[in-house]
Amino acid sequence: MAGIASLTKPDAVLQAMPEYDGCRREALLREQGFGRAKLWYVINDGKQYDSKAVVGAATGIETGHSLPAADCHGGEGSAVRKLRSPGFRVIHARISEEAPHLPGEVPNTFPEGMRSSVIVNRAERSAAVGCLS
Repeated sequence: MAGIASLTKPDAVLQAMPEYDGCRREALLREQGFGRAKLWYVINDGKQYDSKAVVGAATGIETGHSLPAADCHGGEGSAVRKLRSPGFRVIHARISEEAPHLPGEVPNTFPEGMRSSVIVNRAERSAAVGCLS
């Protein structure tokens, strides 16, 4: 049975990516048992792809046996390392399940300790409001 270690050819990864373009993405993720990526994305030609699903599909292209979702672990120790080793650009971006894609402008790197501004609306309440004696 094929495992993540059997993925050795970058061309297999490149061949897997177009399958996830456009409306086919959701159907393929469902068919293969993968969910949308929540943290790790591989970037190619300005498009982002779910890292684990691409590794699973690429393993199938190379070996003839797709790697099921249960056998493909994400994170830096597995799918991410496998994609980065031949030089693919993999980014860490926390987005919600509802987001259809990454924001249009994704920086090349996310340096440790990078600061960003967050705007929050907060309503102040008086302890006296609603407390009639």
